[in-house]
Amino acid sequence: MIVAQVIGSVVATAKEPRLTGLKLLVIQPVGYDRTPDGSAVVAVDHTQAGNGDWVLVARGKDAGWPIGRNTAVDMGIMAIV
Repeated sequence: MIVAQVIGSVVATAKEPRLTGLKLLVIQPVGYDRTPDGSAVVAVDHTQAGNGDWVLVARGKDAGWPIGRNTAVDMGIMAIV
C-alpha cells in the first residue's frame, strides 16, 4: 500500500464493464515527508475521493478486490486518509 494525493481525474469513452460507475483518478504517490515519489498514475476509486484528497492505494492483485478478484485493476484507492 502507498499514500498518494489525488491530482485529477480521467474520462474514459469505453472501459471494462465491471468498472462501470467507478471513477478513474490521477494520483501522485508521496513519500513519508509528503513530497512526490515517482510519476503520477491512474487508479480506480472505490471511496468517492476528490481532488486534493490524501488516499491509501493498493497495488497489484489486491487493488481490484472490492469489485471482484478477476477484474483487471492495477491500482485501487481503498481509503481516504
